[in-house]
Amino acid sequence: MPSSPFLHRADGVYIVLQSIWRSRTTVLFIDTLSGVITDATKLGDGPLYSWTVHATDNKNRFICSRSTPTTPWEVLLGSFDQDGTLEWKVLDKLMLSSLAEEALNDLIPSIIPITARSPTETLVIQSKTSTSGSGPKPVCVTIPHGGPHTTSTTAFVPGYAALALEGYTLNIPNYTGSMGFGQTHIRNLLGHCGSIDVEDVVTSVEELVRRGISEKGRQVVTGGSHGGFIAAHLIGQHPALFDAAILRNPVISAGEMAIGTDIPDWVYAEFGIPSTFDSDSLVSSAPTPDSFTSAPGSQTTPTPTPLSTTSPIMTPTTYHTLYAASPIAHVHNVTTPVLIFIGEDDLRVCPGQGIGFYHAIKGRAACRESARASGAKNETGEGDGKDRNGRERQQGIVEMLSFPGKTHSTDGVEAARVCWEATRDWFKAFAEGG
Repeated sequence: MPSSPFLHRADGVYIVLQSIWRSRTTVLFIDTLSGVITDATKLGDGPLYSWTVHATDNKNRFICSRSTPTTPWEVLLGSFDQDGTLEWKVLDKLMLSSLAEEALNDLIPSIIPITARSPTETLVIQSKTSTSGSGPKPVCVTIPHGGPHTTSTTAFVPGYAALALEGYTLNIPNYTGSMGFGQTHIRNLLGHCGSIDVEDVVTSVEELVRRGISEKGRQVVTGGSHGGFIAAHLIGQHPALFDAAILRNPVISAGEMAIGTDIPDWVYAEFGIPSTFDSDSLVSSAPTPDSFTSAPGSQTTPTPTPLSTTSPIMTPTTYHTLYAASPIAHVHNVTTPVLIFIGEDDLRVCPGQGIGFYHAIKGRAACRESARASGAKNETGEGDGKDRNGRERQQGIVEMLSFPGKTHSTDGVEAARVCWEATRDWFKAFAEGG
């Protein structure tokens, strides 16, 4: 919401803001008298625009920007005429070379409902050129978002567009817990991380295969933070589904993360564990209904009980619950080649999470090789090292890139370039099953 969100139209005063509605952001007008909400940028048959409101003149004009998965951001002026009709004028847009414009025009974005897991849906980006041939379908890159209570919208993301221009099909699911689908959808994930979100993503992959958009045996996955948590779960719970995986600052062991993060309350809330961080333990300081009928001056305000500032003690029972819901519980099944990005100054998900996963994969592969060399049978219940097509995989393929001075997002021009190029090269090396 802009710092001054008010607009004056012929019929009254409105608040203007953007809001996430399903897999896109839209511009809303809220009548300050009636509270009625109007969607000013409804999704029709045209481009899949996502919108951002930046500022108003406190009169009848406001500045927005919009983009689609294949159209970079452009700046627009919205204004009401004397009759209250909304008019749009494009003020600025990115000047693309003819080559870049032609390449982006080759990409097709769409939103596909995952009916078996309603209201889950996924954003798909495809290349017309790559999908028009008679050979194998393009490799599909599944990208679960982090959060988990965020949303992958139809806004332009240069890294995604670049991957699509490399010929990949992108599957970008908004699983249970994503914003934009209602509060119930968000709360349904609490206490079920590692199960509902993971199965939503698996179903999105299966739905695209069912629709003929992608095919089995040509699947890869990448995700950061909670998206990395989901990706790590996927290669552990469904070891034959993906041919390659990339994890950025992933949550691997929630029990260990709880005592090494700047948001320990996140762990307890997301995994449904009661704690002293629980906001429900607060006594409401709002007036009760009866207080409005009391005589003036007689109203008393309850004193809230402050939340504890001390982290809960990690008990064996709590740790067991968190361990069972974490990717580390399935590391013995991992046979997918994994590349891990680590921000060395990450305070959100400490570097030890990804580093520990790296060593766990390496160590178990070494043990398997040692057992195989000695003629011992695989009686550990670990994955058999075969992909979805039954081909043998070389196990324990895992690499790690560590970025000094970088935090949770590993942002910065150089780090972003290295991560994107490494992602492209890793998928090219292993997308055919290694």
